[in-house]
Amino acid sequence: MKRIFFALAAIVALTLAAAPVMMAGPTQDHFAEWVDLLDSSQQVRASGNGYERGLYTSTAELELRWPELAGPGEDAPGMRVHLDIGHGPFAGGGLNAARIQTRQIDLLDVDPGIEDALAGIDLLGLDARVGFDGALSGTFNGDAYRSEVVDWLGLAGRFSVPAAQDELALDATAPGLKLTEPDDAAHAIHIQGMRLTGDQRLAAPALWLGDSELTVERFTVEAEGETVVLEDLGLDMRMAREPEGLSVAMGLRSGPFDLAGQWQGEALQFSTALSRIDWDSAVRLAPLLQRYELEQDDPQYQVELFSTLASSTADLLAAAPELRLGPLSLDLGEGPVASRLQVQVVPEALGPMAMMGEPEAILSALRAEFELEASRDSLVDLVAGALAGTMMTRMLQQGELPDDDMQAMLEAQADAEAAQTIRGLEGAGLLVPGENGGLSMLIRMDQGQFSLNGESITLAELEWLLGGLL
Repeated sequence: MKRIFFALAAIVALTLAAAPVMMAGPTQDHFAEWVDLLDSSQQVRASGNGYERGLYTSTAELELRWPELAGPGEDAPGMRVHLDIGHGPFAGGGLNAARIQTRQIDLLDVDPGIEDALAGIDLLGLDARVGFDGALSGTFNGDAYRSEVVDWLGLAGRFSVPAAQDELALDATAPGLKLTEPDDAAHAIHIQGMRLTGDQRLAAPALWLGDSELTVERFTVEAEGETVVLEDLGLDMRMAREPEGLSVAMGLRSGPFDLAGQWQGEALQFSTALSRIDWDSAVRLAPLLQRYELEQDDPQYQVELFSTLASSTADLLAAAPELRLGPLSLDLGEGPVASRLQVQVVPEALGPMAMMGEPEAILSALRAEFELEASRDSLVDLVAGALAGTMMTRMLQQGELPDDDMQAMLEAQADAEAAQTIRGLEGAGLLVPGENGGLSMLIRMDQGQFSLNGESITLAELEWLLGGLL
């Protein structure tokens, strides 16, 4: 009996001792898959270098670069992350195939001043667990940092990647960031209470679908003696494959806002959507667009991009894509100013010239509608704010700084001119009585034919009205 017990104990001990060695190979394979997943994003270039596999622990290097931050002729800035990888089965305080932690971060091709300023700062701390099926989940954080020009309150978040290596869920928060222009504390950007969430799925090479949202509790810009404040700011984006094709939607919203004293209000909302994008064309174009920042000056890449665009034009137009701008809603305290624009391709009106990308032929195959609704007082406030801003900018450019009396006079003049402008728009028939005593405008275009507030009008007449009064 004792022999059986000792034999079983020896087998268990050998299994536990050999398990980390057996986990080393699959973990290295998964690491390569994660690097490919990161590299499929349009914002970052990722590569895995120097993977050193050991019996119980391994080390690896992950290089990340951001092409969009590179200047003309410059290498993309980035970082090299040195990783320690512990093999399972008991890695990370539980049953896991591996545990991955950051050991060191080196900055690559960044401004020397920035590199010196960030010396000794833990920019990114990673602690991730790898499941036996290859799923990855963990947390990350970054140290707070303060200098004369940067006040960064740190970063924290969590992420997960399933075993299929085709999805990424992210939730990150940053308490605050303040950027001050060197030698001029009056020029600053202050962002408070940031949060980024996302749930993305890789549907095709370089083509991610899903939702993401960025929220900011308060956004402040100070410059030239003026202050812009947006509270409860939110930006969301959604990409989805619908039965009619790919759709892309984006929305911007804000609570109370103050745009340098010119416009003050309670709420701002704007949304835009592009739908009915031919799916096969999107799949062909996505990898090319991903390479644009790095290869846009390469003649061979240019030929490949334009030839793919040319061959996809007919399919893109035949899918009858639709663009929606709005509703745009701006509440200045006198009720919202709301507008929207909708543009759609009419497939049956597409001729050979439109399929070849001829602009006038494409225009004759479009259907569009623009609508504006607002109270009279809201429109006057909107126009007056724009006029007052123009007057103030002109005085500042001439080296004049208006005092309170002068500023009050400018605002009164802007109010009077704005009221006159609105009356002129009514007299010309551009604005007509709308619901609830407000004013409205409706412009339609259908395959080259125009109407204004229900009445037919030529393009030349419409251009004359808009050009003479706006």
